[in-house]
Amino acid sequence: MTLRTGHMFLALGTALAVGACEAKEPPAGTPAPPTAEAQCGAAKVQGYLGQKETEPLLAEIGKAANPGTMRVIRPGSAVTMDYRPDRLNIETDLDRRITRLRCG
Repeated sequence: MTLRTGHMFLALGTALAVGACEAKEPPAGTPAPPTAEAQCGAAKVQGYLGQKETEPLLAEIGKAANPGTMRVIRPGSAVTMDYRPDRLNIETDLDRRITRLRCG
C-alpha cells in the first residue's frame, strides 16, 4: 500500500466515523419517547404532596400513577442507587408526610 492509498483509507474512515455520529431526525409522525415522569406517573400524582402516608393513600397513588413499581423512602431509609424510570419514589418526612414524588 502506498502512502497515497493509506491517506485515502484514512479519509474514508474519518468520513464514515463522522457520518455515523450525525444526529438523525426520526421519521415524521414518530412520537417522542416518554419522559421519566411519564414512565412512572410522577407528574400525575403531584397533588398528593403534603398528605400523610397511609396504606390506602399509597394504593390510591399507585392506581393514579400506574408505575411499574413504587417504593416509600422515609428519612434514614437505606435505598439502592439504581435508576429505574418506571419506579415511583415516594419520599416522606419524619411525620410521614409526602414531601416528594419522583421517578427513579
